[in-house]
Amino acid sequence: MFYTDRGGMRLNRSLFYASFILALSLLVLQSESAPQAFRRDPGHPQWHHGAFHDVKDSVRSDVRRMLHTRAEVPFQVPLEVNLVLIGFNGDGGYRYSLDSQKLEEFLRLGFPSHRPSCLETGEPLDIEHHLVYNVFPAAQPELIALEKALKEAMLPAGTTRETDFGREVPLFEVDATAVEPVFQKLYSYIFNQDNGENQAAERDRPVPSAIFVVNFDKVRMDPRNKEIDLDSLMYGRITHLTEEELKKQEGDYVYRYRYSGGGASQVWLGFGRFETVDLTRRLLIPIIILQNHNRYNMMEKGHNYSIDIQAIESEVRKMVHDGQEVVIVGGSHALHRHEKLAIAVSKAIRGHSLQETKNDGRFHVHTKTYLDGAILKEEMERTGDVLAAGLLEVADPALSSNFFVPQWADESNDISSDPVLKHKPLWATSYPKSGDKKKKRTESKQGGLQRTYGTRVVPVFVLSMADVDPHLMMEDESLVWMSKDVVVVLQHLNEKIPLSYVSETERRHAIPSQAQRHILAGLASAVGGLSAPYEKASLVHERPVLNWLWSTGCHPFGPFSNTSQISKMLQDVALRNTIYARVDSALRKIRDMSESVQSFAAEYLKTPLGEPVKGKKNKSSTELWLEKFYKKTTNLPEPFPHELVERLEKYLDSLEEQLVDLSSLLYDHRLQDAHLNSSEIFQTAMFTEHYVDSVLSVEREKMRCCSIDYRFPVQSSQTFIYGGILIAGFIVYFVVIFFSSPVR
Repeated sequence: MFYTDRGGMRLNRSLFYASFILALSLLVLQSESAPQAFRRDPGHPQWHHGAFHDVKDSVRSDVRRMLHTRAEVPFQVPLEVNLVLIGFNGDGGYRYSLDSQKLEEFLRLGFPSHRPSCLETGEPLDIEHHLVYNVFPAAQPELIALEKALKEAMLPAGTTRETDFGREVPLFEVDATAVEPVFQKLYSYIFNQDNGENQAAERDRPVPSAIFVVNFDKVRMDPRNKEIDLDSLMYGRITHLTEEELKKQEGDYVYRYRYSGGGASQVWLGFGRFETVDLTRRLLIPIIILQNHNRYNMMEKGHNYSIDIQAIESEVRKMVHDGQEVVIVGGSHALHRHEKLAIAVSKAIRGHSLQETKNDGRFHVHTKTYLDGAILKEEMERTGDVLAAGLLEVADPALSSNFFVPQWADESNDISSDPVLKHKPLWATSYPKSGDKKKKRTESKQGGLQRTYGTRVVPVFVLSMADVDPHLMMEDESLVWMSKDVVVVLQHLNEKIPLSYVSETERRHAIPSQAQRHILAGLASAVGGLSAPYEKASLVHERPVLNWLWSTGCHPFGPFSNTSQISKMLQDVALRNTIYARVDSALRKIRDMSESVQSFAAEYLKTPLGEPVKGKKNKSSTELWLEKFYKKTTNLPEPFPHELVERLEKYLDSLEEQLVDLSSLLYDHRLQDAHLNSSEIFQTAMFTEHYVDSVLSVEREKMRCCSIDYRFPVQSSQTFIYGGILIAGFIVYFVVIFFSSPVR
C-alpha cells in the first residue's frame, strides 16, 4: 500500500509537471505570437534600393547631350529621400491617417529635383539631384515603444503658454540625445542596418538618410498619468476617439526637445543619418592661439576653456575621404611679441550704433564694438608675419620635411614624380612641338623651400583676449569667422553674452570662454565645405537665406546649437561636397574646351566660295565641320587637325561612361569609389584642356596669312661692293649726258 500510495504520488507529480510544462509552452507561444517592437516579421516594410536602373537611360542621354551638343544640361545624380511616418495609421494623435502612396506621388510631382548651389557665389552647380521618394509607415509596436521612451525622458521645466489659447500649462523638456538610441533602433529596423557596428564599410555601401515625421498621442504618454500601461497597448487594440476625447488631445501640457542643451525645438538633426520632425591628399591644420595675457593657457586640459585637439582631429577625419592624411598641431603665442599681428587685431575692431528699447519703453542709442574677421584676414596678409612657419617648427620639427620639402627650382626638377601628376603622360605625348619658339625660363635661387603639391594648410587663429569689452563678439553676433582658407575664433573669459535670438520665450546667450564648438564649425565650413543646416544659397536674393527650423541638432553651427560633433548626415554631405566640386570644375573645363574648339572652327574653317557645309539641317555649320574632319581623312594639309577631333571624340565617349558610373556610385553611397572616379575625371579634364589649348595655339599660328619678322641689319663686304657699283653707275651716267649734248 505504501508502494501503491507512492506510485499514486509519482503519477500525480508527473501529471503536475506535464501541466506546468504545457502552460509554460502556451505562455511562450503567446509571447512569441504577440507583436513586439523592432522585430522583423514576414511582411514588414523593407527598403528597396534599386531606383538607379529606372533612370540610368535618362542619365546617359543627358550626359551625351551635355558632352556632344553643348546643351546646358546638368549632370543628373539620383538621390533617395526616405520618410518614416510614425503615428499616421489611425493609432497616433487625433488618430490621423495618411496614405503613403499618395504622399509619394505628391512629393514626386511637387519636388521632382534639387540643384545645389555654391554658397560663396550663389550660382548653381552643373549637378542636379533627381529625387526619389520612399515613404515607410511605422507599425503600432514601434509607435508605442517611441512613446514609452519619450515619456520616460520627459523632465518638468516649469510652465509655458499655449500658442493657440495663451493659457499657462506645464512644460516638459526632452533631451534629444536620450531618445536618439530608440530612433536609431527604428532606423536599423526599417533599413536593415547594423546600428553603426561596422562604420568602416558605411562609406562604400548603400546607406539611406531618413526623415522621421512623428505624431504621438500626448494623452497616452502624459508623464503625470501613471495609470496608462503602454506595454499593454503595444499589442492591444487602440480605440477611436470621441468628440470629447478629441478636444483633450493636447493633454494640457507642452513638451519640447533640446539637443545637448541647445535651443528648444520640435525639429532636430540626429547624430545618425536621420532628421526628426517633431583635391588634396594631405591636410595640415595649425591651431594658433594668440593671447594678450598670461593668465591661463587654452592648451592645458581639464578646464572649461580648454581645447581638445584630439576631439577636433577625430571630427575632421570624418569629413575627409579615406587615404587623406590629417595632421592638427597647436601652439600658444603671446600677441605682444608679434607687433604686426597686434596692430592687425587693433585695426579689425570696429563699432556700429544700435538703438534698443529699455524698460522705460524708449530707444537708447549706444555703440557696440565687434571684431571684423574679413579685415583681420586682410591685415594679417599684409603684415608678412612668419608665425605659421615658426609654429610648425616649434610644434613638430618633422612636419617640415613631411609637408614642405626642399626642391631645386631649375631645369632638372622633375615634376612627373608628384603623386597627383602621375597621369600627365596621358596627354603629354600628344603635345605638339613648339619648334623654334622657345619660352624664357625665370631663374630662381637654389635651395629655396617650395611647397609640395597636394598639401592643403588651413590655419585656425584663436584670439584669446583679456581686458576687453565684456560683450565683444565678431560680426553677426558670432564668435567665429571663416573663409575657404582660414578660420578666426574669438575667446575671452567673460560672462554669457545676450544675443538677439530667442528660443520660445528665453533669450539665447553666447559663451565666449568655450572655443571648441566654434573651431569645429569653422573647420567644417573650410575643410568639408559645410554650411549651417538652416542656411542655403539663393541666386534670387543674391545672399544666403536662413530657415531657423533646422537650427537645432547634432551640429556646431549657430546660436541654437550646443554640441561639438558632426552628425553622420553632415559627414556624408562633406564627402559629397568634395566630389561635387571636382565634377563641377571638370564639366566647366570641358565646356570651355568645347567652346574654344567651336570658336576656332567658326573663325577659320570656310569653303573656297563661301558656300555652307552640306549635312543635316538640325546641326550648325561648326558641328558639320567637326563631323567632316572626324569622318574624312586626306593627305593634303588640313586646317583643322584630324587627330585632335578624333582624340576629343574618344575622350568624350570615355568620359560619358565615367559620369554614368559616377552617378551610380553616388546613388549607391560608394563614396570612396566615387571620390577616386571624380579625381580621375578632374585630372583628365585638366590635362585635356591643356592639350587642346596647345594644339589650337599652334594651328592659329599656321592659319595666319602673313607674318612680320624684325631683324637687325648685317654689316658685310657686299655692302661696300654694291655701294661702289651704284656710285660708278652715277659717274657713267653723267659722263654720257655731258658728251652727248648737241651744243658741245
